Amino acid sequence: MKNERLRYALKIHKADIHSLLKTMCIEGLLFSDGHGRGTKYYLLDSANAGRNLERNLGSNIGSLESNIGSLESNIGSNLESNFKRRMSRKELYKVIIETCSNWVSLEYISKTIGRSPYYLLNEIIPSMLDEGLLERMYPNTPRHPNQKYKKR
Repeated sequence: MKNERLRYALKIHKADIHSLLKTMCIEGLLFSDGHGRGTKYYLLDSANAGRNLERNLGSNIGSLESNIGSLESNIGSNLESNFKRRMSRKELYKVIIETCSNWVSLEYISKTIGRSPYYLLNEIIPSMLDEGLLERMYPNTPRHPNQKYKKR
């Protein structure tokens, strides 16, 4: 099964798809055969737990979308936030300010609001700092390895 099909259907990162498939194997929903790029995933029949069905996940992707969607909501808190993907800059600023009530790292902000740390560091955080909405823990060293942010 190609992860690209799930990436297109779920709009999540390939590393998160790997985690999702691994969790589904642990939960007993899938059986994995192979290692690395050659891994194939098969649906498990509850009556024959441990043995794979003849159809693999790739040929059954359409009917699995509803199952994956419900599983994604259970795992979603580990993969990404529940915030909507498209929001105005003003809404994004508000969410970040709520997240930064105490000193928090860029990684924490990124995971909490479901945005890329690269995007936040290069696009959003600098404009919020310029507008005086956030402050840096190490103001004289913008790329400090332990840099954290807090609302003003």
